[in-house]
Amino acid sequence: MRGLLAQKRGGGELPLALEELADCVPGPGDPEEALEAKELGRALRRFVRRLPRQERDIFVSRYYFLTPLETLSRKSGFSESKLKSMLFRTRKKLNRFLQEEGYR
Repeated sequence: MRGLLAQKRGGGELPLALEELADCVPGPGDPEEALEAKELGRALRRFVRRLPRQERDIFVSRYYFLTPLETLSRKSGFSESKLKSMLFRTRKKLNRFLQEEGYR
């Protein structure tokens, strides 16, 4: 039962996914930042919508649904190495986007 619950919570992928995104998205802060966090969420949705479909699907699977790379590899047909490279490039795009939007 515990294993099933862990799988529902991302199967242990949350810490790794958060670590991968740490350079892109600022962490939680004081109450004044709550509004900024909401605006950041809107900016992130704009960014994701602009991605090519395949890149978007992989990015969302990894960082929203916390899909392990192994599973993404099986589903997408890409090697884990290729996925890591794609995700790295997408995070770089996210960083640039957030800088342009004034979040970094």
